[in-house]
Amino acid sequence: MGKHKNVNRWEKYDEDGNLEGKQCPRCDSMLAQHGNRDTCGKCGYSKIQK
Repeated sequence: MGKHKNVNRWEKYDEDGNLEGKQCPRCDSMLAQHGNRDTCGKCGYSKIQK
């Protein structure tokens, strides 16, 4: 088993088809949620949570 858990894109949507996670304000892709920050792998946007 690898270091990271594999997550399928369809697992991030609820039953109504709405995205459960956060979206990037720059490029509208899905943000990765880390322990203390949200980051975008596409454009490099990062937001530190308090």
